[in-house]
Amino acid sequence: MIVQACINGARSADFHPALPLDADAMARDGAASVAAGAADLHVHARGADRLESLAPA
Repeated sequence: MIVQACINGARSADFHPALPLDADAMARDGAASVAAGAADLHVHARGADRLESLAPA
């Protein structure tokens, strides 16, 4: 069995105040998920504006 943590999804900032929408928050929550047993992370990358983005920067 593989446990996958999906830490933010396509949700906006008003979904929950603790939703990780910047790189630091995603790294923190991803590390906590792995420490709790997740073997895989599913993350929706965000830009500086905290909106979903596939831009390399």
